[in-house]
Formats: sequence, structure tokens, C-alpha cells
Amino acid sequence: MAGASIDALAEEMILEIRDGIGHTGIRPGIIGEIGLGEPMYVAGHTGDQMHPDEEKVLRAAGRAQRATGLPLTLHIYNYRPNRLAHLALDALEEEGVALDRVVVGHLDVRIDIEYAASVAARGAYAEYDTFGIEAYLDSTLSEYPRDTERIAALVELVQRGYLERLLVSHDVCTKMQLVAYGGWGYGHLSRHIEPRLRKAGLTDAQIATIRVANPRRLLDVC
Repeated sequence: MAGASIDALAEEMILEIRDGIGHTGIRPGIIGEIGLGEPMYVAGHTGDQMHPDEEKVLRAAGRAQRATGLPLTLHIYNYRPNRLAHLALDALEEEGVALDRVVVGHLDVRIDIEYAASVAARGAYAEYDTFGIEAYLDSTLSEYPRDTERIAALVELVQRGYLERLLVSHDVCTKMQLVAYGGWGYGHLSRHIEPRLRKAGLTDAQIATIRVANPRRLLDVC
């Protein structure tokens, strides 16, 4: 990675998008998640700064987006206050990417309504995508919010006028999240969160915008 150029990385992505991944012939419908995680904090630097290799991949993804039109989704490290989302959006804008083709994920790992609103205000999608995860992490000495906090924040973002810039999901990536292992599973949003969103004041039309219209617009699904 350290020796690869941005253009070479972009071309690799573009070939997979156009011709399929490996020998499968399967073409992706979205670019990402592009990892902008804890390694982006350069050792000895006190502020927020992208690691050169991660910035390189990000810019390559931006060039692939420009070449193919596919949307692009970002995996943001969000366990402490930072500006990584805006550093990433700045870099993508410099590459000519329209921010309404970009998703900033994991913004609900640490609830900060102003941060999520600032992402949506730039035209990108603010994604609350860890519904159902209510746990603490020894590795970062941090903990996830509760779903009630996510719901309250989502409702406030709708009230602020960002309805068409919001996405939701549950980031199922561990056994403990599956129903077979005692978790909420993939039906959590439909079975448990939608009724709570209605109780919190969202209408069926607003919920449909977040869960159906926004993903459809992002993915250009007819």
C-alpha cells in the first residue's frame, strides 16, 4: 500500500466495478466501507490527521466514484470527538466527488447531534448504523449508546430538516448480534425500532423516507 499510487489503487477499484471482483463476474453496487479508523491518528500528532495510506485509499475511492458513479461509504472512527468525517469529505470534494453520493457511517457509535447535522448539512448522508449494539469495549474503554439515545437523536435530526440525508442500519458483524446467539438479528429495525420511532413522533412517511427512499436514491434503484 505504501508503494502504490492513488491512480493505481483507483484503477484496481474501477476494474472490479466494471468487470467484476476476481473471476466471479460479480460487480459491486457501492464503494466501501472505506476504512478511516483509529490508525488515522498519526503517532505524536495531537490533532486529527489522516494517515497517508488511508488518505491515499480514500482519494482512490473518490476517483473510482467519479469514474463509475457508484456511491461511496465511509467507516468513521467515532469513539472520541474528532473531525475525521470532515477531513474525509474535504478530501473527496478535492477529488471532485459530489457529497450527495457519500455516506458517513457509524455516527451513532458516539451520539453527537451537532456532528451528524454538520455532515448532513454538507449534503452527505449521516448514517446511524449500530442499532441493537448496546455494549462496552475494553479495547477503547468506551461504550455504545442505547437505542433510545439513537432514536432521540434521529428524531431531532429529522426535526432539524435533515430527513432526506439520514440512513439507518444495525452493523451486524458479531455472533452476539445474531438471534441464534441471543441478539436482535437483522430484523431489529423493522420489528423493534420502527414502532419506537412512531412512538417518538415520526410518521410512516418519514420512516419510509429514511428506510426506503433514501437508500433507493443513493443506490439509483429504479
